[in-house]
Amino acid sequence: MLFINIKKSIILALLTLSFSTLHATPTNSLLDIDQDGKIHQKTDATLIMRYLMGFRGQKLIDKAIGSNSTVNASEIEKRLSILIESKVLDIDGDGKIEPMKDALLLSRWMIGMRGKDLIRGVIKEKASRKSSKEISNYIKITLLK
Repeated sequence: MLFINIKKSIILALLTLSFSTLHATPTNSLLDIDQDGKIHQKTDATLIMRYLMGFRGQKLIDKAIGSNSTVNASEIEKRLSILIESKVLDIDGDGKIEPMKDALLLSRWMIGMRGKDLIRGVIKEKASRKSSKEISNYIKITLLK
């Protein structure tokens, strides 16, 4: 637990440092990708999914940022790049960050799916976090405030 909290603090510091000259960070959550002060599946999870699928620029953010967002596509790309490099978006802990596993798990979690519904068809043998409880705890401890 201590390692995860230290890692989260380092990543938050890096993100705050990275964006401090651009915009004030409205929330400490790593999942507030569009920096609108809220965490939503329709915006934040969509941005993660699109980025992992190779979308960049206007295609990345089109109809996928909150109305209170003050960041642009370039800033969102930078934020997502940092999150990917730090490996915190490896939700299942298999060493890879993939749209149809990690982003899908985040998306499901954000809309309230728990238990078998959260992990159905997504978790593979190489994952270090296999249960819904492990996935939920990881998201809450590592990615949320």
